[in-house]
Amino acid sequence: MSMAHRNLRSRVLLRNLTGLGIATAMLSIACASIARAEEPASPPAAQESPFVVISATDTAALKAAIGQDVVVEGTIERAEWSRSGKVINIEFKGASADGFIAVAFDRIRKKLDESFNGDFAKTMTGATVRLRGKLEASGAKDPKFANRPQLIISDPSQVTIVPAETPPENTAPADASPASPAPPAQ
Repeated sequence: MSMAHRNLRSRVLLRNLTGLGIATAMLSIACASIARAEEPASPPAAQESPFVVISATDTAALKAAIGQDVVVEGTIERAEWSRSGKVINIEFKGASADGFIAVAFDRIRKKLDESFNGDFAKTMTGATVRLRGKLEASGAKDPKFANRPQLIISDPSQVTIVPAETPPENTAPADASPASPAPPAQ
């Protein structure tokens, strides 16, 4: 057997072994995928949210989270468009004078109004909300708002109104008489 013939056989053998290795690897991956598909998936609630949820009244936590994506939850005390109509300042009940504020600019006012009953400011005042976005230090010129933790609303999807808790349907106040008498006990 010549040297060239031996080299050729070695290359063919190596190619066949490499092909066999690839086939074995693919078979292993397929088996692992099948086994994984049979495992129950974890429920969505078990997955962690990529956002940190912070109370609108927790100024220390809000200042520590500047630069991060967060969800801020709180009840809005005041939502008013500026005199120029260029910005809406949203202030929260219980927030300190240097605490959290949210703002939105006039370029999205129409979208906000359309998304929230025709009047964003009116709908927001008194509402408990969750605002999602990046927290930053306010760059406002007005000293009342400067350097406060701030979230800029650039899309209505960042705002979620938290529904008020309602009592279960089949409960009556303690002083109310039942609508119909209970059947006698047997």
